[in-house]
Amino acid sequence: MAGELPDRTESALLFSTIKDEFNPEWYWTREQHASNSDYAWIQDFGDGYQDSNESFEGRARAVRRLEIL
Repeated sequence: MAGELPDRTESALLFSTIKDEFNPEWYWTREQHASNSDYAWIQDFGDGYQDSNESFEGRARAVRRLEIL
């Protein structure tokens, strides 16, 4: 099963539940900015802030989604 970048909501959830598993730096999400498709959202795992950017040299971490029955 392949992973993919989380969206903004998933990134916020990752920050609130397992932020210690990430370096306290910026990470890309897969979500484009609604009013400017050249920009994508990023998540700061240092303080939880989210912003959008087009040319940021941040990190990326793929996640897998598992169905829990």
